[in-house]
Amino acid sequence: MSKSRAFVTLPVVSLTLAILISCSRVVGQGVATQGAAGQGQQGQAAPASAQETTLPGFGTPRLVFSGTKALTTAPQTASFQNTSGLPLTVTALSLKGPGANAFTLLSPPVLPLTLTPGQSLSLSVAFNPQGQVGVLQASLTLTSGTAAERPSVLQLSGLSTQYEQSEGEPPLAQVVQALGYGMDVGGQQLLLGTSTPLLGQEVAAPLFRKLGSGPVTLRPVARYSPDDLLTFGFFTLRGGQPVLSPVGVVATHQEQTLNPALASGGAAFDPGTEPFGLYVGPTGYSATGDYTLDSLNAGPTRHAIRVYPLRDEAGAALPGYLLAIEASSNGDYQDAVFVLTGAEPAPAAP
Repeated sequence: MSKSRAFVTLPVVSLTLAILISCSRVVGQGVATQGAAGQGQQGQAAPASAQETTLPGFGTPRLVFSGTKALTTAPQTASFQNTSGLPLTVTALSLKGPGANAFTLLSPPVLPLTLTPGQSLSLSVAFNPQGQVGVLQASLTLTSGTAAERPSVLQLSGLSTQYEQSEGEPPLAQVVQALGYGMDVGGQQLLLGTSTPLLGQEVAAPLFRKLGSGPVTLRPVARYSPDDLLTFGFFTLRGGQPVLSPVGVVATHQEQTLNPALASGGAAFDPGTEPFGLYVGPTGYSATGDYTLDSLNAGPTRHAIRVYPLRDEAGAALPGYLLAIEASSNGDYQDAVFVLTGAEPAPAAP
């Protein structure tokens, strides 16, 4: 919001070089945040170019960074583990792509480097936009001289903003692109408007219902709004009134960022068999909170939450939905952004 105040799937080489991602998080302004589409806690469809192992949450293998154009983020770490059962020699590590100059491989190892069976190689990457604004993308390619029919590739994505707050914030379309998704949110501009007609690939979803026997998950993937605690959860209806069930709380100093950290709670919950909606708690802009059910919204925007079915960068459908929230009235719909999995829109009541 214009107010105030970063999974990885990698191609499996012929001797099965497994890749594990652990993203370090530094809390604060302009820092890289965890790619939790491991960060994601949901399995997504991966590109079909090679056999792949998909970590929870994202459909494409990437580390996600965010910050302003003048700052270097805290690094994130990718750990490559040799699970082939044989020695594996890493012969090259390279940064490629149109945004490669915005990423730095810190303290790269001396190559060639042989990994014994079970041994890991940790690589730290930092994001420095160097004055560039928008979504900057590159790839970190690892080549093995002993095992690789094709290299192992880690996608890198960084969202650089002009400055924090106001018109310096990124449009929702850039947030979606940096996270590795490909939905049409209704425009590339910052302000999308607050009218009730659906925008782009938005769907009408005032209420949801649980899918299958697994958990439902709701996790924050972006926040560009004031720097206060933000409660989020689900609600059911009793006599037309919402009964709130908190799921988690986004921490303070986790604004103007992708993948904000939680102060408490988690992502998974069980709403039972009855229809449920999603909400975020009160903020300085919406004293009563914001709901997927428009009739409950008493704040400045009646249609406060837009819902988009997840799609990968190629436009293929992924399981889950993106919830874009407008807590104020300008219509940028990135005050808070969540990914919901394990549920689908509930049929409209008669």
